[in-house]
Amino acid sequence: MRITQLINELDNPVAHHFVITKRAGTSYLQSYDSIVCKVVEGGTTTFGADWDYSRTTLRHLKGFIDGNKTTKELQHLVDVGLIEVNNNLKEEILQ
Repeated sequence: MRITQLINELDNPVAHHFVITKRAGTSYLQSYDSIVCKVVEGGTTTFGADWDYSRTTLRHLKGFIDGNKTTKELQHLVDVGLIEVNNNLKEEILQ
């Protein structure tokens, strides 16, 4: 497992936000104590329960997934099931 600080669009480290790489091609975004997103390279994106906790979390989440979608568009993808929300991403990392 590798943990690095999230780097924003200006190439600056972001306080309290970390990228956790558990195995090749699977990365998680941690914001404070919450896992807000999991991305499997070439596969799926899964949001944690706190994915839309604040505007700041959303901004960093969008940067992490290389997304230019609005919050409304992301919510629609969740609503129709194209992006899963998993409340147990933190436990998944520990396995």
